[in-house]
Amino acid sequence: MTRALRVLALALLPAFAGGSASAEVTGDEARELLRAGCSVRTLEIDARGVATVAAECAWPLAPERVLATLRDPQKLGDSLTSLGEFRRLSDGRVLQVHTIGWPLDDRQVTLDWRESALPEGGMRFDYRRAARQEPLADGRVGIIEDEGRWLIRPDGAGGTRLSYRSRYDAGGSLKPWLVRRFQRGGIAASLAELRAAVAAR
Repeated sequence: MTRALRVLALALLPAFAGGSASAEVTGDEARELLRAGCSVRTLEIDARGVATVAAECAWPLAPERVLATLRDPQKLGDSLTSLGEFRRLSDGRVLQVHTIGWPLDDRQVTLDWRESALPEGGMRFDYRRAARQEPLADGRVGIIEDEGRWLIRPDGAGGTRLSYRSRYDAGGSLKPWLVRRFQRGGIAASLAELRAAVAAR
């Protein structure tokens, strides 16, 4: 189930939006998780039980190297064990398949993906579930909600400050309360994989 724990929170890669009503984050979900130069925490839980999770990372890696991996479907797919497919479509949308592992079906989503330069340097990537979804392949479940953003900024000393926010509802039998049990750990694991892959190149 290790791969499942990683993917349930990924949205890799994957416009942060809060719910109209939210519940207080308490107990273990309120705990900050520290791993691979990143701090991961749950910001809020909306009325449906879907959590918004945020990560802040400080990596001694050049921003250009991080950006090169995030922008390249092949590099990104090779970096993340939970990302079974990442493909840019001709109209600019992105098709992603999140590989959870037996006994759960893979999850599929088509995303609107936008990139913009930050005034202080670096890049912002916003993504959200597109209004027009590609047909589901056999054996896949459609992701209900997948929305978030990446901020990749220089730290002034040659390294990278990375910020990530995600809302994710995997759909099917994976209810939001179950996804939340693994969300912070999944994001932390995926960011650790990303950092290791960038450092190795």
